[in-house]
Amino acid sequence: MDSENIDDEKSMQINKLIALGEMTAGIMHEINNPLAVIHMLAGQLGEMVHEKPLPDARIQMVTEKIEKTVLRIAKIVHGVKSFSRDSRYDPMTAISLRTIIEDALFMVSPKLRATGMSIASPEHDDLEIECRGAQITQVIVNCVHNALDAIATHELPFVRLEIVEEEAFVRLHIVDSGTGIDPVVAAKLFQPFFTTKARGVGTGLGLHLSKKILEAHKGYFYIETTAPHTTFVLRLPKWQ
Repeated sequence: MDSENIDDEKSMQINKLIALGEMTAGIMHEINNPLAVIHMLAGQLGEMVHEKPLPDARIQMVTEKIEKTVLRIAKIVHGVKSFSRDSRYDPMTAISLRTIIEDALFMVSPKLRATGMSIASPEHDDLEIECRGAQITQVIVNCVHNALDAIATHELPFVRLEIVEEEAFVRLHIVDSGTGIDPVVAAKLFQPFFTTKARGVGTGLGLHLSKKILEAHKGYFYIETTAPHTTFVLRLPKWQ
């Protein structure tokens, strides 16, 4: 393995952890809210045990709410662990594209709520792709975060996902309300450390590493220059 590949592999993990750091505030908010709910419900249970006779139906309702809220926290923690772990050496397996999209949207949900936006996700058959699921999730998260940053000042901002099925491949389009990228800028976007963001924001590695990940999957990652809106495309082989 040459030094360039070793550096890229290390950079992938570092970039992922930096992205996670940027999401930390939103993730903590996502956890604190259900913790507050559990605290409130536990207080209600404490009051009920002194009632005579015991209000069985109300106790059952509260305990079910606590269980549901605990499961929500567990899902958040599982999502963070899955996203942050080193997935470079995972085997290529058949994974549902729907599952990957859901995992990615779950990871960006705090930022979506903070910006008051939602993402239109396509209704689609349960296509399976051959991939390392955590890495493709990382690419989608990176693209969506970039899109949200780029359209923050748009009058009518939107981000949507589109799926185009081919015979041996499937294309996932990440489209935002931008009107495209200047060709001079587009030619440099996948170069390491090139960024259009303000100094100190981002690493300038996200798109470069995303392209490397797709190439390692025998796929493609590119800008659709003929689209009316800014569109990044992940083209991945189907599971055969």
